[in-house]
Amino acid sequence: MSLLMLAAPCGTELKINAEGDDAEQALEAIQALFDARFEGGSVAVACAC
Repeated sequence: MSLLMLAAPCGTELKINAEGDDAEQALEAIQALFDARFEGGSVAVACAC
């Protein structure tokens, strides 16, 4: 949820790291959110917490 509160103007370069068993899936889901510009559709993010 912290990512949704990020105050970064368009064009800002971000470096996102993920660790753990689901790290690759988490990064793919985050990439999908950015690709969709956080609009419409649904991107499922599951966590084995």
